Amino acid sequence: MNTPIKLPENTQPNYYIMSRQELINICREQAKLLEEMSRNIKWMMEQIKLSNKNRFGSSSDSAAYPEGYEQPSFFNEAEALANPGAAEPSLEDSVAKPERKKKKKGKKERDLSGLPVTVIEHELSEEQKSCPECSNALHDMKVEITRILKFVPSHMEVEEHRRHVYTCRNCEQTQEEGTKIPFIRADMLQQPIPGSFASAELIAAILNGKYVNAMPLARQEKEFECHEVAISRQTMSNWILKCAEDYFSIIYNHMRVTLLNKEVLHADETYVQVVREPGREAKSKSYMWTYCTGIHDLPIVYFEYHQSRAFESAEEFLKGYKGYLHTDGYEVYHKLNSDITVVGCLAHIRRRFTDCIQSLSEEEKKTTFSYEGLQFCDNIFHIDKKLKDYSDKERYQKRLTLLKPVMDAFLVWLKKMKQMAVPKTHFYEAVNYALNQWTYFQNVLLDGRLELSNNLVLSSGKYNPQDLLKILDISGVPA
Repeated sequence: MNTPIKLPENTQPNYYIMSRQELINICREQAKLLEEMSRNIKWMMEQIKLSNKNRFGSSSDSAAYPEGYEQPSFFNEAEALANPGAAEPSLEDSVAKPERKKKKKGKKERDLSGLPVTVIEHELSEEQKSCPECSNALHDMKVEITRILKFVPSHMEVEEHRRHVYTCRNCEQTQEEGTKIPFIRADMLQQPIPGSFASAELIAAILNGKYVNAMPLARQEKEFECHEVAISRQTMSNWILKCAEDYFSIIYNHMRVTLLNKEVLHADETYVQVVREPGREAKSKSYMWTYCTGIHDLPIVYFEYHQSRAFESAEEFLKGYKGYLHTDGYEVYHKLNSDITVVGCLAHIRRRFTDCIQSLSEEEKKTTFSYEGLQFCDNIFHIDKKLKDYSDKERYQKRLTLLKPVMDAFLVWLKKMKQMAVPKTHFYEAVNYALNQWTYFQNVLLDGRLELSNNLVLSSGKYNPQDLLKILDISGVPA
């Protein structure tokens, strides 16, 4: 039996029988609906453009290749960059360090003075030291010097230590019951890992290859095989962990004590993925917390691993610390003890306004309110950059005179924009973020040693090993 299908009743209003006021009300409701739909569509288009920009566009943090250069190819880099017609560079130009200042006379010679020189004399034999015209003896008139740069490949050597043990023959012959015959061993330098054949030079080469030159242990294992030496990556891993436990932990703990005695610090946490961590999946999120000293202090960079981004990680490390702490807007830092003065980051505020206009053309950017916020941030950075050569006290006074009025104007503008901005838009979020962080950002005016941004800790991977020697030398710890 066929059941008839009931169609929904027509809900379209009959405008012909409506009054004028009813029509006006409907038009107003539809206008509001269209405005909301237009706003939602605009927001979705911003999301799409920003997503495409982040996915396919160039990063703002990336450095452009020099003019005339392109991204080198991994496979045909030599063919792509070769120029047979180019002049051959001199040895001095290849070894000498580039200097912005005009080089003084004799500079090239000093640059080469640090390299060992092997002198090879090219002379005539005694039979050849006679003149081909008159057969008289030739004299040495001058020496023509030609310098070539030679590369000496690394090689393996076996160092055999023979430790002599001494005893007394007289005691052997006259030994009485109960007396001991003395055995005296010659002094010998203790090896880094007792019972291992690894020398300090070998361990240093492995550490340098992995942590300086980013060469995995598996690749170093293959490199050792080329020298006919079999050292597995597991063995190298054991050596690294043993040295970290016996030697580097002493330096690590000392750096922490020294760091926490400083009055200005930077802090940040970065997501890392740890493979084969006991009791956790490989995809679990872990965090590397990074702390460093201010730019006007002795450089110290300290990394501490934690399995989470929780408040307890920062609280435990900074327990008892008193001073200034540069951070981003992560709220965990704002809950630290009252002896810590958190200093906000203008770079993070600026980045919010940059995200608002990333997908726009250069002309379109200049017509937006986000561009005005970006100009405020750039102006503050520009003013503060001119103060970098001043002393801490002078910089403090100059900031109150030059920087504070611009910051006050920026704050007034932010409060005005919040009233005008449409909620749930990128611009509204940027303005709201800036206002929420203003309490911490304005603390930069409290001390001339403070900075406008937290970028120093973000680039803390670039660390000069010589700075560690300075830390140990100043504190009296033997290097």
